[in-house]
Amino acid sequence: MTVVLVSDSAVITSRYRWLQVVPLRDADPGHVLATLTEHGWADTLKLHRAYRPWLTEHLGVLSPEETESLDARLRATLSL
Repeated sequence: MTVVLVSDSAVITSRYRWLQVVPLRDADPGHVLATLTEHGWADTLKLHRAYRPWLTEHLGVLSPEETESLDARLRATLSL
């Protein structure tokens, strides 16, 4: 499964073993809390933890626009 890493940078650079991720899907999940990226649909309703050793490959970086859109949808998902 391909995911977007959404943990805080302090957590990402730490030795903490669990990170927050959002899965990427090929198909539009059909709700307003999904973000279309160059790599697929990021579905914030599926936010979950991933064990750092499971993350084996770096595929790319979201654009600033994709990051802003995903950030807004994560805030809405978490009622922040």
